[in-house]
Amino acid sequence: MTRLGYGVLLHDKTNRSQEKTVIRAPAQSAGKGNSLAKGYVLDNRYVIEAELGAGGFGITYLAKHRYLEWVAIKEYLPDGAAVRNAGSHVHVVSERYAKMYSWGLHRFLDEARLLTQFDHPNIVSVQDFFEANDTAYLVMNYVRGRSLQTEIDAGRVFDEDALRKISYSLLDALRCIHRAGLFHRDISPDNILLREEDDTPVLIDFGSARYAMRMHGAEQVTGE
Repeated sequence: MTRLGYGVLLHDKTNRSQEKTVIRAPAQSAGKGNSLAKGYVLDNRYVIEAELGAGGFGITYLAKHRYLEWVAIKEYLPDGAAVRNAGSHVHVVSERYAKMYSWGLHRFLDEARLLTQFDHPNIVSVQDFFEANDTAYLVMNYVRGRSLQTEIDAGRVFDEDALRKISYSLLDALRCIHRAGLFHRDISPDNILLREEDDTPVLIDFGSARYAMRMHGAEQVTGE
């Protein structure tokens, strides 16, 4: 059993679709390929400890503020459209993807700005966001717990009372984000964390920017 950042306590790897973030134990090769290396310092504050997950829209890391707490950091790095060079900077694989990459980057930052305004117990808390390495980063709080999908895979059975508590909390969270004009667009057991101390749910991994980028990319391809 492995304890990780981003609020997930895992027994094994999960990989249900290319569109979802894949939460997994840090591998020995983490830091190679497109991932930032362990020990890399972002924004002169955040020290990368491990890669937690990778999906079609980017990479999520476990990191620690140099003087404060553990955090989870999501990096904008759309799979198939961009890669990292030896100097840690991100660039598109070809000019064909330049406009789509730039458009998606702005959507990522717009979503980050919206998420920082929420102070809700059932919405992942976004502490900071910034641009670096020709891409952008979203800094979230560290939540100890397990994903709902992990609990289901482990054979946990939820009674009606437990399901009501989870559902009502999530509905209140959705009401909050919808009032602000934001949509999650990827609600699934993978993206619902249950806190270790009290089983309260936390909604993570918003997919609205990812969804908008896919639609924009499809329009670009169609228009060619």
